[in-house]
Amino acid sequence: MAPQEFLQAQAEAEKWGGEVVGFYHSHPDSTAIPSAYDRERAWEEYLYLIVPVTGGRAGKARLWQLEAPDGCFSEMPLHIIKTGKAGQCL
Repeated sequence: MAPQEFLQAQAEAEKWGGEVVGFYHSHPDSTAIPSAYDRERAWEEYLYLIVPVTGGRAGKARLWQLEAPDGCFSEMPLHIIKTGKAGQCL
């Protein structure tokens, strides 16, 4: 995401009383564990949802946060809350 796009997304979220809390991306044919590339570009204050994709199918997502600029990622608890019935629009 380009810096200007991020600033626009952040401004839009604030307009609606929200905030940007993180980012998501996939790891095709790999695990949902942050890579060296992810570590080099991550910011401490944000959460990172990583979805593994194998054979074109999404696997179990995992949530991470960088502990410090030179530190490691910590896995955060991820709870999916389903609302409504399958196929029902809310």
